[in-house]
Amino acid sequence: MIPALAVLRLRHRDVPRPYQVPFGTKGFMICATLVYAWILTGSWTALFPGTLEALLGITYDFHGTWGVSRTAFEAFTLGTVVALLLIGTIGHAVAGAVNDRARVRR
Repeated sequence: MIPALAVLRLRHRDVPRPYQVPFGTKGFMICATLVYAWILTGSWTALFPGTLEALLGITYDFHGTWGVSRTAFEAFTLGTVVALLLIGTIGHAVAGAVNDRARVRR
């Protein structure tokens, strides 16, 4: 959503907005960048917990926190992400085929 909002704001500057951000487009881009950075940080720590702590020199007991090894955790987490991406890709392909058939019938 955040990148889409930024692109729309940049490509369609003349469209009236129902909300205002201080300092106009520059202010919005700063806010969008901060929010997106926060989203990326949260996503990274959800997929790879303990890695940022290691970078910052903070101790992190992975097995004590999660009750499994890092390998088992990563396999399950990344496996889930891959499964969701596959389901999304299949859904996108099926929807495209349905739309193509609907266009042909018109």
